[in-house]
Amino acid sequence: MNESMKMTLFFTEGVSIQIWDKVGMLDREIKPYNILAENFEKIYFITYGDEKDLEYKKYLHKNIEILPKKSKLPSKIYSLFLPLIYRKELSSCGVFKTNQMQGSWTALIAKMLYGKKLIVRCGYQWSQFSKGWGWGFWKKMIVFMIEKVSYYFADKIIVTAEPDVNYIIKRYNINQNKIVIIPNYIDDNIFKKIELPKERDLVFVGRLEKQKNLDALLEALINTKNSLTIVGKGSLEKELKEKASINGLDVKFVDKIPNDKIPELLNKHKIFILPSFYEGNPKTLLEAMSCEMPVVGANSPGINNVIEDGVNGILCELDPNAIKNALNRLIKDQSLMDKIAKGAKKYILDKCVLKLAVQKENILYSEIIK
Repeated sequence: MNESMKMTLFFTEGVSIQIWDKVGMLDREIKPYNILAENFEKIYFITYGDEKDLEYKKYLHKNIEILPKKSKLPSKIYSLFLPLIYRKELSSCGVFKTNQMQGSWTALIAKMLYGKKLIVRCGYQWSQFSKGWGWGFWKKMIVFMIEKVSYYFADKIIVTAEPDVNYIIKRYNINQNKIVIIPNYIDDNIFKKIELPKERDLVFVGRLEKQKNLDALLEALINTKNSLTIVGKGSLEKELKEKASINGLDVKFVDKIPNDKIPELLNKHKIFILPSFYEGNPKTLLEAMSCEMPVVGANSPGINNVIEDGVNGILCELDPNAIKNALNRLIKDQSLMDKIAKGAKKYILDKCVLKLAVQKENILYSEIIK
């Protein structure tokens, strides 16, 4: 068997296929690999789940093999020994790929041991996001060093948006030719416009954390008649529910929903809103755009490189008054809503469909696998 046509995907440290399924991400995460597997003799999924991960084999292409966690060691310690535990499989591969930066050290160790090509894929910049997580100095320094070393030794780097390219070049002095942009993909056969009655006005999908700026969104809805559905869980759930109740807001909280059920939910709303302080390449925004929804997003990194104001969405600043004005601008102008809804769908078809993402990855593999 030709080892160059075998690949290993290293899961994010601590993440299992069971977790993908639990949070409703399973279908979205495995779909591109089921297509990519047609061009590989073998793709290994190295996960941090136990033997129960093997039960998901039935959802995977016959060329994909699951390699679950073989020890009860804490995942961070296990991640250091993993390249030796699966040395037979790893030594037979031509390329290693990370799913996120967290856990990239495992793939890096494997590269050093077996001399294979390494693709470091990042949906967001770990060091950049950690600034908003309240982490201490030394924890942020460790993240910085992991990114720096991983980017330096990577043969190719996959990011989801142009701001990530600029960040990596500026902070780590990495050659731009090493970096490839492959946006988060959207399956437009699932995320599409469905003619359903609009039951509510606004919808947000995402984690209920400070990054998402949901406090400002609720503030913007005070003294308005706009209804809002918030889909997601997080540390601010109780606080947000209390704020909505105290101010008499029409806010419906939904814990979670499987990814394939989200299109129906989105299509029952008039407008999607994402007021975050920062994002990577937000899948929830892209999914709403693919459903041909009018979208409102904050004029912040990760969002303002997707939304072109007045063309495929509406941009607003981060404060409650700006959010309120943006919503009013859209709600009061049906022709504008129709225009940006069509522009949103066009953006997805031009840049983010699954077929394009897989094509770009296949080109990348053909370039580095000899």
